[in-house]
Amino acid sequence: AGAPSRAGRYGARAERIDWREEGWPLEVPTLELAKPFTGERMAVANSEELAEGGKLLLAFPDREILLFRTSGGLRAYPGQCPHHTYRLADGSHDGTHLTCPGHGLEFELESGRSKLECFRLRGLPVSEEAGQIYLG
Repeated sequence: AGAPSRAGRYGARAERIDWREEGWPLEVPTLELAKPFTGERMAVANSEELAEGGKLLLAFPDREILLFRTSGGLRAYPGQCPHHTYRLADGSHDGTHLTCPGHGLEFELESGRSKLECFRLRGLPVSEEAGQIYLG
């Protein structure tokens, strides 16, 4: 339904995506956090707030971080695409991949890798203990 594919600068094939057909903008469960994220370990959510296959946006005063619960466990990534800093919370995900809403670049949720080696999401430490999710 989108425009034809074309080769991009890095040799990858990019497709124009009509996000209106995908129900964009997507509603993303969001937790507003009052303190900035410093990298220190901190409790950020109750475990039941993030279902299997789900996505949760942590909105810190200075940045956004996305949490995912995959079959391999919890994953945390910065909220911006490393390509052109598009807001990844607005992208779609299917439980195994996250798609950037800007150019359609897909990232594997397990590793953060994309088909273009130069663009990768850098995972953040995330853990779960006694019904709480911790970042850092």
